Amino acid sequence: MGKVGRRLALQFVGVGDSYAARALIYLAGLLDDLDRGAEAVKYVRRAIAASASFDIDLQVSAAMGMGSILAERGDPAAAGYAHNAIELCRRGGSAEQLALAMPTAAMVCWQVGAYEQCRAYIDKARPMNTEVKRIARVVLLSTTAGLALTDGDFDAAIDFGTQADLEASELGVEREVPLIRAVLARALLAQGDPVGAADRALAAFDAAQARTIVFPIAICLETASLIASAAGTASDTDLASLLATAARLRERGDRLPSPSLSGALDPVRARVGEASPLNLDDAVRLARDLLSSLAVVA
Repeated sequence: MGKVGRRLALQFVGVGDSYAARALIYLAGLLDDLDRGAEAVKYVRRAIAASASFDIDLQVSAAMGMGSILAERGDPAAAGYAHNAIELCRRGGSAEQLALAMPTAAMVCWQVGAYEQCRAYIDKARPMNTEVKRIARVVLLSTTAGLALTDGDFDAAIDFGTQADLEASELGVEREVPLIRAVLARALLAQGDPVGAADRALAAFDAAQARTIVFPIAICLETASLIASAAGTASDTDLASLLATAARLRERGDRLPSPSLSGALDPVRARVGEASPLNLDDAVRLARDLLSSLAVVA
């Protein structure tokens, strides 16, 4: 994809900057999925420059694209790009565009620990996304679940996470599902339900493995480690190996977990120490075995 996609996108430069900007945003997303984050940032910067003289919709897409890519890498600057995108919507966009953009801005802010900004976007986005089931509503529900988990409101995290999982499955929104189920599993574990947590963690693996990109497996391995550690069903060596494998996946794309999700694993990491990563297939098999020993599998 890389060279061919880059050539196709760059062919638009000079033909019409609005077309170039859309192509560059798309190319940045593809590069991000291929763990080429630095290149993705470079191309979305070009998209922002190319979109400056064109319609608000394009400018919002470019700014939010940068926010999303930086948020994957734990860069606090992501929240600023999300803010810029929302302000563009407010100044010149439609109410519908604002309704679609606000949940993504909230997700970006949650990912980098800008929780108050995230909370404000959630509060404003909720009345805009009450009636129609769509991707923006799934993002809003999943972010609300994540923030509730961060706040320690596990009942709310379970309620919002369950609804997000249901609507994402109905709409076929594959990209969001591993994160949704990982958040739901952690909330269930915190509520003293390791069986339910293991069930949702296994379902997160199902969703992640159904995709052609592998980085969503990282959060699945981390969640499995957290559940197995709490249940006492895994050796320290196995847990360290699973966490090392997840870290290798994240390092490949320079991706960092959300601060609230990462912090829960700090005591486990401190206890089990370091280990070498496993082959990915072996790591997934081990994690599934540990979870299956707890979950009620139909």
